[in-house]
Amino acid sequence: MRAASVPFSQRTTCKGRDGFDQFQIAFASAAERDHSCDQGRRQPGGRPPIQVAAVSGFMHRQGKTPMPTLTINGRSLSVDAANDTPLLWAIREQLQMTGTKFGCGAGLCGACTVHVNGEAVRSCQTMVGDVAGKKITTIEGLSAKGDHPLQKAWIAEQVPQCGYCQSGQIMQAASLLAKNANPTKEEVVAHMDGNLCRCMTYSRIQKAIMRAATEMRTASASGNERRPT
Repeated sequence: MRAASVPFSQRTTCKGRDGFDQFQIAFASAAERDHSCDQGRRQPGGRPPIQVAAVSGFMHRQGKTPMPTLTINGRSLSVDAANDTPLLWAIREQLQMTGTKFGCGAGLCGACTVHVNGEAVRSCQTMVGDVAGKKITTIEGLSAKGDHPLQKAWIAEQVPQCGYCQSGQIMQAASLLAKNANPTKEEVVAHMDGNLCRCMTYSRIQKAIMRAATEMRTASASGNERRPT
């Protein structure tokens, strides 16, 4: 069963449910969503209610299905997960790399952004089976010492407030600077458009990206260029 997101308009149909429960519904299949509001009540004919998928959306392999092997941050790692498990949950729950965050579960906020073959992707919408044999980079692998120019610029520009979105923001920005060493402000804004910040630190985010770009160009000119991940 493939984990699926639900349109926003369908996430608030069950009265008495809080946001946590709504995320459970968001990861359910269509059949499960049909019965999710009746969870805990028996169905006609005495059939027990269908259980909504766990909030994580994580699904273990069935039977003797081979364990998928992922290349993450330069390491080959096997995960006990079905191929249609969102990459986000393999990273967080199986591999305990919790720098990548769960935000919306629908690919709309950017908190879960990682790199796949150098491209920024939403790991909540990327399935484990789709990335086998590809190079995956998480925030933990962006810089072994946490000293990537973007990470340093984030601190210098005092970007973080709650900090929840920053790993996704940094990964999205890193994908831009790997391809465009001297972006304009307009290019930065366009590239970061899909990454949301509830603390509204967008101007500082933009300044941090421009600052990191300058540092990376300077390092390149002096022969100390950082290789893209």
